[in-house]
Amino acid sequence: MPWYFGVLYALQKLGIVTPGVTPIGGVSGGSVAAASSCLGLDFPSQVLPAVEAAAEQCRTTNLCAGNLHNVMDPTLKALLLPAASNATALARCKANTQIYVSEGQPVISIQPASLLLMRAASVQIKGSRPQLIDKSNAEGFVDGIVANWFIPYYWSRFGAWSTTYRGQPAYEGYFTRPMPCPTNSKLCIRVSSRYPGPLCAKDKLYDFFVRPFYLTPNQPLYPQPADIHPGN
Repeated sequence: MPWYFGVLYALQKLGIVTPGVTPIGGVSGGSVAAASSCLGLDFPSQVLPAVEAAAEQCRTTNLCAGNLHNVMDPTLKALLLPAASNATALARCKANTQIYVSEGQPVISIQPASLLLMRAASVQIKGSRPQLIDKSNAEGFVDGIVANWFIPYYWSRFGAWSTTYRGQPAYEGYFTRPMPCPTNSKLCIRVSSRYPGPLCAKDKLYDFFVRPFYLTPNQPLYPQPADIHPGN
């Protein structure tokens, strides 16, 4: 999450992004950055303290494994809900911000072992669809961003594959709509916090420990390239 805040704040300082005016799409950590921008939150005084507090909670609780949703739910509501309750700010988000969540009960399948990819098995998640979050009211808007922070099974709540949003199963939007571009945008700059290719030991660890939980049928071996990513 801090990566997206930092990149967006830098683009704002350069005059490339105008908060509430420049169209922005987002999922996962990017959804919080997109929402903070359209709501007009000040990054140094409002966003950064919230990020630092959440990071400190994760450091003291096994990096939030199995507890991420419980940490991010109150954090995001405290950060976003007061600003989203302002009708003018919410109208800016409605006009220029597109945040997707994965909606629908995921279908889980465990694939057989693969020595080539150095893992015992992989869990594939499918059967859901990307849906724009509700922007008609502050609660629906913020709840959609909270749902975007529900990472299936391990990180958010042990054994749970989804949370509930608008009465439907929902979870992180990256699984069904990674790095979305705003509709009708003439130029789209994609931002990712992941290096888009094999990066020595780092991606070996990623393959072994992370990818078994997150590989989906449409997801490449390494994350799709972004225009702005670590190292570029």
